[in-house]
Amino acid sequence: MQDIVDKFSQRRILLMVILASTFLLWQIPRIELIENSNFGVIGERLAGISQIIWSLSMLALVVMGRKHIPRASLETQAMLEDELVKSNRAKAMGTGYFSLMVFIGLLFAITRFMEISGADLARLMMAIGVAAPLYAFAFLERRNA
Repeated sequence: MQDIVDKFSQRRILLMVILASTFLLWQIPRIELIENSNFGVIGERLAGISQIIWSLSMLALVVMGRKHIPRASLETQAMLEDELVKSNRAKAMGTGYFSLMVFIGLLFAITRFMEISGADLARLMMAIGVAAPLYAFAFLERRNA
């Protein structure tokens, strides 16, 4: 039974890393500064591909949760959602919040020296706010596996 739990946990970790990475690769190239650079055409393609991969990964996460977990025994389900997982989720959210606050502070300092549009600021904050907790959760799950 532990093999099944490890398999599901490893899949969840991989999906979290893929989700965070593709979300960043989807959002960052859409920033005006990057769009207007020589990287703009490549960034546009990278953003489009990343958006598709992100969507497929979200679908895989939902399907995996709905298809495999209810079929698992109650003991396996309990192991997949034990206190450690709940603690890791809470820590990941705290880490994500802290990362976002630090990043906002950096953006505040950067905007003193260069002009950044509100849309770009919002996109950057959203990207960090989504990716940081996903990476933190994957790291904590991997460390505690």
